[in-house]
Amino acid sequence: MDEIETIEHLFGGCPATNIVWDLAIHHNWLPPWGRVTHPFNWSLFLNTMKQWDYRRIQRISFLLWSIWKTKNEVIFLNEIFKPMQCIIKAKRLSAKWRIRSCLSVDDYFKGLSPTPSKTRHFIQWQSPNPNWIKINLDGSFQNTLAAGGFIIWDWRGKVLRIGASNYGNTSILVAEGRALRDGVQPAIAVGHGRLHIEGDILVVIEALKGTSATPWQLKHIIQDVQEMPNQVEMATINHIFREPSMADDWLSKYGHSISGSILATDCWDPELRIIVRDDLLGRTLVRRGA
Repeated sequence: MDEIETIEHLFGGCPATNIVWDLAIHHNWLPPWGRVTHPFNWSLFLNTMKQWDYRRIQRISFLLWSIWKTKNEVIFLNEIFKPMQCIIKAKRLSAKWRIRSCLSVDDYFKGLSPTPSKTRHFIQWQSPNPNWIKINLDGSFQNTLAAGGFIIWDWRGKVLRIGASNYGNTSILVAEGRALRDGVQPAIAVGHGRLHIEGDILVVIEALKGTSATPWQLKHIIQDVQEMPNQVEMATINHIFREPSMADDWLSKYGHSISGSILATDCWDPELRIIVRDDLLGRTLVRRGA
């Protein structure tokens, strides 16, 4: 980080940036021929982009933005440059953009109407009943590696606990099941007796409720969780899509950047604080019409 920071060095010559490009290729997020070369040449780079499809252009745009933002945090906030977090941030920004635009850009590039009919929905995190707590959780899977995350709120919307874990080489089902177990355990440990659990983990929830067969990978995890409600007064669990609660999605992806687990009582990351705020305030989700 001691080199003179030019545009050429920022995107193509910095060793830390090169690790980000390598990770993007290793994760199959960019093709091997999609990385920036050194020395970085904007003219050559833009000419190369003309050959890419719109999905590659979208991904590399967010990757460049993530590199720029992360480097600024290093310079102005004395943060440590972490290549894995940089690529995760780019993936998350890309996913959020696609959710909010509802892939309308896909039809535009395919030659269809750039202004399809849209339905707008205002979505927002919903508080549990008074004196209950809510646990939102999610799992993540990238290149045979799994992670999970959860966030525990009180009924007023105050964050009580957040957690993330790297589960290593396992399936997404196991990651979602372990995220559920990992979220319930600290809630019980601090004495909360009424739990409302939500997550975009339909298979796990149906297995826990007994409405579908339990996959063999989940049997011991489901058994552990089923024994936990005996320690609480009441517990409910529902499936929701992830858009109303993006904080647990962020935490599950953050799990890939750590080894082991992390449990905290506050939102230590500025980006996570923004997402938590947006979850509470709500966001507009645009869905395309038929």
